[in-house]
Amino acid sequence: MQILQAGLSYFLAVFLAGFLLGTARVLWLAPAVGPRAAELAELPLMLAFAIAAAVWLVRRFSLEPAPGARLGMGVLALALLLAAEFSLVLPARGMTAVQYLANLDLVAAAAHYAALVVMAVAPLFVQPSVARRGRLAFASTVALLAAAAAVIALKYRYDLDDAHAHVATGSELVQTPCGPIEYAVVGEGPALLLVHGAGGGFDQTAGFAQEFAARGFRVITMSRFGYLRTPRPALASPAAQADAHACLLDALKISRAAIVGASAGAPSSMQFALRHAKRCSALVLLVPLAYAPQAAERLAPPPAAARWMFESAIKSDFLYWLAAEVSPPLVIGSILATPPYLVERADAAEKARIAWMLRQPLPVSARQEGLLNDVGIAVTLERYELEHIAAPTLVISARDDFYGTYASSLYTAQHIAGARFLGLEDGGHLWVGHHREVMNEIVSFLSTSAR
Repeated sequence: MQILQAGLSYFLAVFLAGFLLGTARVLWLAPAVGPRAAELAELPLMLAFAIAAAVWLVRRFSLEPAPGARLGMGVLALALLLAAEFSLVLPARGMTAVQYLANLDLVAAAAHYAALVVMAVAPLFVQPSVARRGRLAFASTVALLAAAAAVIALKYRYDLDDAHAHVATGSELVQTPCGPIEYAVVGEGPALLLVHGAGGGFDQTAGFAQEFAARGFRVITMSRFGYLRTPRPALASPAAQADAHACLLDALKISRAAIVGASAGAPSSMQFALRHAKRCSALVLLVPLAYAPQAAERLAPPPAAARWMFESAIKSDFLYWLAAEVSPPLVIGSILATPPYLVERADAAEKARIAWMLRQPLPVSARQEGLLNDVGIAVTLERYELEHIAAPTLVISARDDFYGTYASSLYTAQHIAGARFLGLEDGGHLWVGHHREVMNEIVSFLSTSAR
């Protein structure tokens, strides 16, 4: 019983310390120095804590110096740590065991598992005496770690439940020849279809929809392929998505509509204007994902930060929530592709809008298929027959958009007959500081072109 209690306590102490040190590593250290260097830098701290835990627990439970008792404690803790790593930690990172092994960094992994072996055998070398002050200090540290982990877990669970509740209401599902499509409608007037960007769903453009509805439009928001309740079909190309836009309008008995495609929603919006020209009264492309033969040099955040966000955090509810909670500038500069300093100096209304966009991708797990589809579209993007787009067109972008949409926006506007281009000097991918200007420009354009 003593060996069992000591082993369980050893596992909990090391697991909690690893959880908190790992959080600091992935949010602050890895974006700065890279994943391998961050893991190697974390190991000495982790080992120091593990050895301190072994010393305190061996003495706390008065384990005999016999190798069987000491190793029993260490091996039990090691087995539980490995079980937790593959059953809890990997799913929280949005990875399967197969994916983990396929992408293993051999150097970091060798150091990690060697450290686990050291942890397992550390109880063998513990001497029999200890000062009471040391016992109290270690017990206090473990208690603080446990309390911090509990607070993090409870806050995460509350926020994720709230995110699920948010997307569970406010939309409807309609069956169409193009498959089920989730949508919402607000306002009265000329029809306007809002097509969301990556990480979206009908909810991403809901605030935008309210603003357009207040200006006299009937606004339809929807979830594209793979987002929320709209399934991803076998063929999920921009052309197929454009046909789904038409199917949705058919279901709502709307013969003609203006379309606003934001970011990754732009390819299907352009395809709608090409494939369903008579039904497209006007086209607005806002910071669009679009083709350009020679993209201008992009103003990018630190590559390691962006790489970690896209490869890890955006695939996991927990990791994305943790990044947004602990380091908003990291998410704003990578996923939201906007200079963080612009948000810091923005007014209260703009800060509230960006705070909403920061949290909106949750639950990421409900948008995973759509995100993967958008990534595939982005890396294989082709030039569309822009010269054949007949609808009045407005294209808007900002020079400091970290996704580099300014060059492709300018190219697109130059090749669509009569298109207007609004180039902002700053604002990033979320046009921070220019929201009112952008809204007024779009409404003015639609009022003269789409009615």
